[in-house]
Amino acid sequence: MLRRTKIMMVCVFLALCGSAWAVDANDPSLVSHWKFDESAGTIANDSVGSNHGTLVNGPTWTTGQIDGALNLDGVNDYVDVGDPPNGSLDFGAGDSFTISLWFKRASTGQHHCLVSKRKVSSGTHYEGYSWKVSANNKLYFGIEDTGGRNVFIEGNTAVTDGGWHHAAVVRDVSQDKVYFYLDGESDANAVADPTITTLANGVKFWIGRWHYYNLYFNGAVDDVRVYDRALSAEEIRQLYLKEIRELVGLEIVGPNDVPDNNSVQYTAMAIYDDNSTEDVTIEASWTVDANGSAVIDADGLLTTGQLETLEVPIVISAEYVEEDVNVVGEKEVVVYADCTIAELVCRNISSAVEVKQDALRAIEEALEKEIRALALLDDYSADESLSSLGKRELSRAKRTTASAIRKQMSCADYVNQSVEQMQSVRMTIGCEPNSPQ
Repeated sequence: MLRRTKIMMVCVFLALCGSAWAVDANDPSLVSHWKFDESAGTIANDSVGSNHGTLVNGPTWTTGQIDGALNLDGVNDYVDVGDPPNGSLDFGAGDSFTISLWFKRASTGQHHCLVSKRKVSSGTHYEGYSWKVSANNKLYFGIEDTGGRNVFIEGNTAVTDGGWHHAAVVRDVSQDKVYFYLDGESDANAVADPTITTLANGVKFWIGRWHYYNLYFNGAVDDVRVYDRALSAEEIRQLYLKEIRELVGLEIVGPNDVPDNNSVQYTAMAIYDDNSTEDVTIEASWTVDANGSAVIDADGLLTTGQLETLEVPIVISAEYVEEDVNVVGEKEVVVYADCTIAELVCRNISSAVEVKQDALRAIEEALEKEIRALALLDDYSADESLSSLGKRELSRAKRTTASAIRKQMSCADYVNQSVEQMQSVRMTIGCEPNSPQ
């Protein structure tokens, strides 16, 4: 077996970029997304829908976890989104949903509402949902259907450090469970969801204010999202990580040496500034510079062809885009002939014979046409209307054509002799007589 063993350098191109990310606009389950990046005015725009919010009682724009955010005073500031007529923020008995956001508390030991769309009458809770930080500094979420069936879930972690935190709550009707996440990790045991009728109501969706007791949030909120499906634990983790880390590079992982006539899987690993990595093989765009000796598909599967030389160097490239951050990775790989020298000789002889046989077929086709042309020239020279000058020119053309035919016939003889000689060499070294290697 021929194999050149050497370690090739792994080329990783690091594209140092500014921190930037945004929601995936192609995710149809994201029904509303308030980024709070406006920095001025009294409207908080829904970047994916029409559920724009109105700032009430003077919330102020501030710096957030991701670009801008909204600062609420805990007294009477909040965002009024209203009750969307299309019902996009209401959920039926069979509707899963996810709410996620970033928050930073300015004080502790008090009830601070994050999000609420909860019907209240005479101090009694009715259908809807609400989310707050309780006086014990833990996250608390509740839902109730039109029949009064409800579920409440409380987080395990007391949030008192005054820093930014990511939180998410998930209602998964396929599991009849409600889940809680803090900073990308589960923060409570899932609780059973006993609701069986709709949560829909006619009340407004508020950010920073609770319908019950008019509790307000004291601190900053950023990047509030509502999905009409249950995000998985991994999706929640990725949502959190994408908001705190920066994509800086891409590495292609796989063997440095690959045999011909084979398939090998390569992996694209995104590199982040916190030294974490993610497999983005499927999302990356793959190419290979291989001079025809290999191809690579959209999923990073490299397929090598049959070589006629000992080895061929190739370069595999992958490009990955995460929002507006673009990184490229390259890897030098050697494709080697996975055969004996004798087999490699046979491959070259077989290819040479095939080329020569193709040439012979081309010569034979050309000879046929030239002989036909010579016969037509004979017919043409018999034309009595031709002048003596014209006849002399035709005679010269016939001689030239005949000469070309003789030369091509001689060339065909030489090529035939060459083919026979190479076939003899193939037999001498034991190549397969009829099929190329």
